[in-house]
Amino acid sequence: MTINWYRNFIQKYTIKPLPRHVLVPRPNEEKILIPYKYFIETNKTDFVQQMVNSANEWYGIPDQYLQVLKEISEMLFAAGVLIDDIEDGSVLRRGQPTAYVKFGIPATINAANYIYFLAQEKITKELPPEMVEDALKILIEGMLNLHIGQGMEIYWRDRMICPTEEEYRTMATQKAGAAILACFKVGALFNPVHQEKCRQHFVRAIELASVYAQIRDDYANLVSKAHAESIVFAEDITEGKFSFPAIHCIRSNPDDTRLLDILKMRTADPDLKRQAVQIMQEAGSLEYALQTCLKLEEQIEDQCEVIRQVLGIPESKEQLKKRFGSVIHHYQRYSPKYINTELEPSVKEVHLYG
Repeated sequence: MTINWYRNFIQKYTIKPLPRHVLVPRPNEEKILIPYKYFIETNKTDFVQQMVNSANEWYGIPDQYLQVLKEISEMLFAAGVLIDDIEDGSVLRRGQPTAYVKFGIPATINAANYIYFLAQEKITKELPPEMVEDALKILIEGMLNLHIGQGMEIYWRDRMICPTEEEYRTMATQKAGAAILACFKVGALFNPVHQEKCRQHFVRAIELASVYAQIRDDYANLVSKAHAESIVFAEDITEGKFSFPAIHCIRSNPDDTRLLDILKMRTADPDLKRQAVQIMQEAGSLEYALQTCLKLEEQIEDQCEVIRQVLGIPESKEQLKKRFGSVIHHYQRYSPKYINTELEPSVKEVHLYG
C-alpha cells in the first residue's frame, strides 16, 4: 500500500468536523428539555432580549452573532430560574405551575444542567473562533457567581442567619446579574475599544440594576396585589427568606424577634404572613425598600450618563435612556413606585387581601 492510498483511506473514513454555526440535536434531547421548553412558553418576556439589544447598541455586534448571544443569554437565564424555583420551593410563576411542580424535580434539574452545557457548546460552535476562549471564561465566571449567589441565599435561609445589607447586595449582584453581566462582557469582545474605555462603568450599571431587580421583587412579593394573585401572597415569608425588607426590620431592632420567629415557622398561614408584613411596615422596612429602589433608579441613570461621557456620545440624558433602553426602560416600567396606584393596594392596605 502506498502512502497516498493510506491518506485517501483516512480522508474517506474519518468523521469530518461539523461546520461552525451548526448545532445538531442529540437523540432524545427534545424529551429531556420538556421542562425547559415549558418554562420558555409560559414565561415569555423580552427582558433578556432587550438587554442583549442594549449591548448591541454599544458594541455593534454583527447580526449573525447577535442572535447567538440572545439565545445563550436566554438559556442561562431560564436555566437559572428553573433551579431557583426548586431551591425556593416556588409553586407558581406568572400564574402557572413551576416546571418542577409539573414535571418533577429530577427532570427539571437535569434539563437546567443540560442547558448550562448546551450554552457552552453554542459558544464553541457559533461564535467567532478567536473569541471562544474568552467567551467561555466569561460564561464560567458568570455561572460560578450565579451559584455562589444562590448558595448564599440558601445558606442564610437554612441556618436562619440574617445577613447584613452589604452581604445581601453582593448576593443580589451575583444571583440576579450573572447572565446579564456575562452577556455584556461577551458583547464587549466585539468592540475592544469600547470594552477598554468603560468596562468598569458597564459592570457597575449592571450591578446596580441587579440589586434593584432583587429588592424590587422582594418588595413586590410583600405588597403587590398582582404578585399575590399570579403567584402566592408573601411567598418569601413561607420560604423563610431573608428578603431586603426583612433584613432591615430584623437588624434595625435586634431585640424584637417576632419577624424572625415567623420566618422560622415557614408558615403558609395568611394571618401570620399578614402579621409579618405588618411588623415590617411598622419598622419602616417597606418604605426603606421602596426608597432604596428609587435611589437605585437614579444611580442607574447617573451611571449611564457616565458611560455616555466616557464614550463621548453627543446625546441627551433622555436619548441615552433609549440607547441603553432595557436597563432604564425595564426598571421604570416595573418601578416599585407604580405598585402603590389604584391598580394595586398601597403598603397600608396590604393586610386587606389574602
